[in-house]
Amino acid sequence: MWWWYRPWITRNAGPRGFLNQVLNSWSHSRIRPQLAVRIDRLPLLWPVARIHPQVMVAAGAVCSHVDALPLSPAETAEFSSHGSERTEINTPPSVSQPRNPRYGLSPDEVMRRSGQRCEVERSMGGKLGDAASGKSLHVVSDSTGETVVSAINAAAGQFPDLSLDLQIHVFVRSRDGLDPVFEALDRRPGPVFFTVADPELRRLLQRGAQARGQAAVDVLAPTISALSEFAGGAPAIRPGGQHRVDRAYLDRVDAIDYAIAHDDGLSPDRLARADVVLIGVSRTSKTPTCIYLAYQGVRAANVPLVRGAALPVPLMEALASGTAVIGLTASPQRLAQIRAHRVDRLDMSPQADYANVDSIREEVTEARLLFERHGLPVIDVTRRSIEETAAAIRQYLRGRAQGVSIG
Repeated sequence: MWWWYRPWITRNAGPRGFLNQVLNSWSHSRIRPQLAVRIDRLPLLWPVARIHPQVMVAAGAVCSHVDALPLSPAETAEFSSHGSERTEINTPPSVSQPRNPRYGLSPDEVMRRSGQRCEVERSMGGKLGDAASGKSLHVVSDSTGETVVSAINAAAGQFPDLSLDLQIHVFVRSRDGLDPVFEALDRRPGPVFFTVADPELRRLLQRGAQARGQAAVDVLAPTISALSEFAGGAPAIRPGGQHRVDRAYLDRVDAIDYAIAHDDGLSPDRLARADVVLIGVSRTSKTPTCIYLAYQGVRAANVPLVRGAALPVPLMEALASGTAVIGLTASPQRLAQIRAHRVDRLDMSPQADYANVDSIREEVTEARLLFERHGLPVIDVTRRSIEETAAAIRQYLRGRAQGVSIG
């Protein structure tokens, strides 16, 4: 029973540490725009990790995909055009944790050796700023604030040179809850972006912001107005109405459990139960992509391709039974850089061919031929973020379900 594990998870750094590491792994492609946001201000995500029995064991596997790589001058120029910078993550208190059997390292050791910081600042849009240099922008929500932050993330991505100091105020559901917001506005003036269901609170917030000479933007107002006209009725005044513990929520939890239990070729006898199986050579973002898909409710497993080895029999059986299998690939040069940095940062014993670009080129070519031989769709992740890769996979799955071929 999942609730039996709650005290154990709390003793072992809790859900935040796990989700921080997952979020950090998402940004390893470096194509995300950035804006600092603390996950402890987004409590919607906590239950996903809290009710999960294997989160701390999985953290080591997820962290193994975190690559804080220095970019070449050419890559720096290219990524700068996308408005992207590297995210740093703070280290949580040291706790006794299970060791990752793949590398003989505990999650804390993996994070320490990979030079990452594990407590919670995550890039979500714009160029990462701070209180001293960034322009203050206030987010006010009567729920978790995710909706507003996502909207700002999308908009800020169009302004790569914009540096923001994001002030987040969540669970503002009373007049007293507005006082800290106005105090923050007095200290750090800036526009207010909000989602508040209560009409009276909305009016008070707008008046308070306008009295201080600041704009107040109701992020959902145009959408709610259009839906109200379409539905022919007034909206319910319910904060966080989209956050429900329903069948879809439980399916997401089950998908996370499945992704962790089937990472890196584990439990191959259950691959046929997957919605999708990702295969590819080492360092092609298989694990973080599976975790991201799982949070969206997709049961995703991944199997590594080993040079010179045939596909595992359970994978072939899953493919024959109709399970979706997708190949992930990346440029040999990028893989060589990632692997070399990984060997150096994790103090791994150097392997002659692991980070050799010529050997990797042959490995990638062999994988490509294998994908072609089995008629598998292929996604090149060299210049894709985890979100973009996951979106392409979900588009393929939707088309497959509808009998539509999507290239």
